[in-house]
Amino acid sequence: MGRAVGVPFKWSLLARASGTRVAFLSVGAGPLETPLGKFFVRQALRLAGYRSFRDDDARRCIMRLGVVGELAVVPDLAFSLTVDAPHRSVPRTERRIVGINPMPVFDDTYYPEHDPRVYGHYVRTLAAFADWLVERGYDVRFFATQLLVDHQVIDDVRHVMKHDGTQASVRSFDDLVAVIDGLDLVVATRYHGTLFSLMRRKPVLSIAYHRKSIELMAQMGLAEYAVDIELVTLERLQDRFLALTAQAACVTEALGRRVPAVRAALDTQYARAFGLLEAVS
Repeated sequence: MGRAVGVPFKWSLLARASGTRVAFLSVGAGPLETPLGKFFVRQALRLAGYRSFRDDDARRCIMRLGVVGELAVVPDLAFSLTVDAPHRSVPRTERRIVGINPMPVFDDTYYPEHDPRVYGHYVRTLAAFADWLVERGYDVRFFATQLLVDHQVIDDVRHVMKHDGTQASVRSFDDLVAVIDGLDLVVATRYHGTLFSLMRRKPVLSIAYHRKSIELMAQMGLAEYAVDIELVTLERLQDRFLALTAQAACVTEALGRRVPAVRAALDTQYARAFGLLEAVS
């Protein structure tokens, strides 16, 4: 959001001054730590004609600010994306493919709260897990969702590995969809790596660097397959992965029902929100 007085407060105030209605749809919230930041977020939301939050954690964060009125929970807007079948296919092998989507968590080149020890532990754990997958007969395919920084963490993990893990080429959203569609299971750290894999009905093990990933997995009925990054160990990843593979077919089937339901909830929200915005003040 930038500085406290910036987006969204500035735009909300300008809209109100010009007689334009404002809606906040399925937004995330938190952490909000400074008094000034809390004040401007609270004021921006009070200026809105409609407000919803993408998960319960975001809603609780806003409730603690003293914002009253309807505070709906409607899943992330990204679920509304209409994605056609990929124009190109990713080569398949006879071995099952696990996609790993890493993130430079706590790395000093990217993360605001950097800690080289935590980053090193994450890289070594992910490398050991990838080696374990290869030894169990899987192909491992790394893929990025943040194209400016994810390649470095992928290189770091692959450098530590004893076995080979390939890196998928992702230069566009269509590339990303094609890569995900070619996977059997996904282990994702990034929020959108998790979300887009769920959209494509892939069984996902989430390494959750933030509450929003845990909330997302819970919304999709997969809370047991979310591992808090602060508690991540090789043994825990192995345990959760084995549990996921045992239920993979059921998870895929459940996502086939859940994703359309989420999209329908978003369509209902769009109709309601724009109806409110178009109403005469």
